[in-house]
Amino acid sequence: QITASHLFDPSVVINMSVWTSLEALQEFVYKSAHTELIRLRQRWFEKPDQAYQALWWIPERQYPTIEQGAEKLRLLDQNSPGCDAFTFAKPYPKPASA
Repeated sequence: QITASHLFDPSVVINMSVWTSLEALQEFVYKSAHTELIRLRQRWFEKPDQAYQALWWIPERQYPTIEQGAEKLRLLDQNSPGCDAFTFAKPYPKPASA
C-alpha cells in the first residue's frame, strides 16, 4: 500500500494499493472492518466533484506510481470506464497480460 498526502493539492489524500484480484479487493472493501470506514467517510471528506477512485489492471510484480493514478482518475473524468481505468460499478475483465 502506498499512502501519501499533500503531493498535488493540500486537500487531497492519496491512497493506492495493489491487489491480486478484483474479488479480493471487493472482499476487503465491502466485507471487512473497512466497510464501516467507507460509511463514515463523509465525516472526514467532502464529496468530490470528479473521479476519486480508479481501478486498472497491471502486470504482476509491477507497482503503479502516483502519477499513473492521477492519469487514471483523469481518464475516468473524461471517458466512460474501460480497459485503461474502471470502477467497482463498471469493472473491466482482467487481460491475459495482467
